[in-house]
Amino acid sequence: MAYKSLLLSVEFHPEWSEIARPPKIACISKWKCDVPLVYKLLISGDVRACKSLIWGDSENIALIGDYAQGVARLESFLGALDDLPEAKEYIQNAANFLRKPECVNHYFVLECAEIFEMSDGSLDMQNSVLLEEVKALASIDDRRLRAFYLPEAECIQHAAERSRPTEDYAIQFFHGLANRIAKLRCGELESTDNRRHLKKAIKSLGLDAWTNTFYYEADE
Repeated sequence: MAYKSLLLSVEFHPEWSEIARPPKIACISKWKCDVPLVYKLLISGDVRACKSLIWGDSENIALIGDYAQGVARLESFLGALDDLPEAKEYIQNAANFLRKPECVNHYFVLECAEIFEMSDGSLDMQNSVLLEEVKALASIDDRRLRAFYLPEAECIQHAAERSRPTEDYAIQFFHGLANRIAKLRCGELESTDNRRHLKKAIKSLGLDAWTNTFYYEADE
């Protein structure tokens, strides 16, 4: 088992009649061994527990949320990252992908049964815990989410402020030259290291795994 979470988009609610179902469900993204933040934000629009589209379980072990509301919530969060050069490509890719005709549907469905299998506890209980987490995340301010999930961005900002030349630097240039150059170099190295980690952290949000290559046949 690959132990992955799946984000799908569908035109129908999983508990509707089979007659209402279209022949295919579109895959949006897959993520190994975790449920990334991006999935939790995208599923957050009027989110509810529902039955799985994939697993033959009678309990509610998946989540369903409004597609348009979820995209709007993600875009709001990504707006808090638009001052980060490392995030710009990921932000644009997300916007382009989620607006593709083959992606846009009425609902997102988040399937995490494989992730739940990695832990103790019933699948429906773990799904209920995830549901409450998604609801809580949806109400948190975007800047607070950024600070929590991307602390490297705050380090870069502080390093830039420390290394910015001041009037005092200009006036006392010759008196403190060696000391200030050392501090500048330290700040630059710290910033470079943080930016490397920042790019990895941005990817770990779930912004680097968009795909339509998997389809689940509803009548199978």
